Amino acid sequence: MRKKWLSSNVISILGTLLTRVGGAAISLVTLILTARWFGPEGRGEISYLMTLLTLLNLAAGFTGISALTYLSPRYSTLQLWVWVLLGIVVIVPIVSIGLVFGGWISPELGVLIGACAFFISLHQCHQGMLLGKGRLEIQNISSIIAGIGTLVGIMVLANTFIESPGKIYLWAATLAVLPALLFTGIFLKPFFKEVATESWSATRKALWGKGSSAQLSNLIHFFNYRLAFFWIESTEGKSVLGVYAVAIALSESVWLISQSLSAFQIMKVSRAGKDDNVIANTWKLAFLSLILATIASAVLVGIPSALFTQIFHTGFEASKTILPWMIPGVLAQSFSTLLAHYFAGKGKYRVNLYSSICGIGITILGLGISLPLWGIYGAASTASACYIGMLIFQLVAFLTQKK
Repeated sequence: MRKKWLSSNVISILGTLLTRVGGAAISLVTLILTARWFGPEGRGEISYLMTLLTLLNLAAGFTGISALTYLSPRYSTLQLWVWVLLGIVVIVPIVSIGLVFGGWISPELGVLIGACAFFISLHQCHQGMLLGKGRLEIQNISSIIAGIGTLVGIMVLANTFIESPGKIYLWAATLAVLPALLFTGIFLKPFFKEVATESWSATRKALWGKGSSAQLSNLIHFFNYRLAFFWIESTEGKSVLGVYAVAIALSESVWLISQSLSAFQIMKVSRAGKDDNVIANTWKLAFLSLILATIASAVLVGIPSALFTQIFHTGFEASKTILPWMIPGVLAQSFSTLLAHYFAGKGKYRVNLYSSICGIGITILGLGISLPLWGIYGAASTASACYIGMLIFQLVAFLTQKK
């Protein structure tokens, strides 16, 4: 049984891992170029807008995007797609306007970030449904298309009349996601012909019911790892945020391992029958993720300071010294990601929700105490404490699952 499981799934795992490595390489090149070209201030501006863009996408996710991998094998693809599209059309403009009137961004940026969030959210919708249909390779390829497009867009737009690094990034991300959206749409279209087994209202109820629970967990978790961005930007400025953001981006690159494994895992769990040994397989993948993440973290921390400065240029020296404070949390998250995707694949979103609530409590308390005392080093240690706390909660929940 063990040999059968390995032989039938190793290609999917390796293919996803290689794709994520390629995506991480593209992201790293983008990070290095933006840091060298725009400096700490410009990199901080990009990181700030990326955080707001993620917040917009999370808001759009309340249409049920997070639950699509679970729901896609069970409900009509066309019905799911229409309900998600209607939700995105309503939610994204409202939140964008709220960001403008709240003073977070200018009206011009509000329009641009809203357009970018709309297309990215629809792309995520396509990816989630294709993953539920077992088309993991399409999801992987579309992510690479978007990543390459963003990098090329930044390189081209940096030499135009657009002076703001944030605007350059948003324009590049918007234009890059369009071919990825078209690509996934082509492969999703045949599934629109499926015969619906549920009514439109039943599909909407399942989508928004499961999706809201899943997305609330994701939204809270977002603040677990990005609340510090807003805090640092408001108290220390965009230059310090740029330094911290580079360290965060580098440390989180280790997660490509757990993200690769979990993308494969949730596809299997969501489609598994009662006799499939998904708990045992989750353990295997979680420990594999932890081992590989430990090796990757050791390599990352071992980068010589001189080489680090040569890569990112002056102004980012502190980014290197922050990394060791982040590694414990990175390793904890590398393990817990597999547990979280197990619960998501089973439709047990409340476990992840309660875990995120536990994490946000640690985050708020930790930042309130450590950030004024130790600055960005306190923020890094708080992030680690948050991820460790979430892992403990998920482990307790996972150990009580029936085999």
